Amino acid sequence: MRGFTFRLTHKIVAIGIVGIAGVILVGGMHVYGESAMAVYRDASENAHTISALSSKIEIKLLEGRRAEKDFLLRNDSKKADSQIDIAKSVAADIDMLHGKAIAAGRSDLARQIEAMRTSLSNIRRILSRSSN
Repeated sequence: MRGFTFRLTHKIVAIGIVGIAGVILVGGMHVYGESAMAVYRDASENAHTISALSSKIEIKLLEGRRAEKDFLLRNDSKKADSQIDIAKSVAADIDMLHGKAIAAGRSDLARQIEAMRTSLSNIRRILSRSSN
């Protein structure tokens, strides 16, 4: 008896099984890679949104400061009203930024945003008194 020999059909089936196993392995690696990249993609998107909101708030704060200076120099009540409107808009953006920071898991940033929100509400209260 000559040892165990593989027939041609057995060899073809073995090659097919190895090929299918290879495709499944490559597919699994792709799915794992996509899920790992999704985490980083979400973190990047959150960081970009927070950055955009921060820039928007900074610009609005500068516009509010300009309106405040115009009010102080010209004593024009329209400028005070404009500053109050800008402050309301900034407050809404700060609330949105606070939510994004919490969603991103950045509690340190959320505390700083909360302090910014408190300062802005104090300024709004002072401006509303002075415009009346």
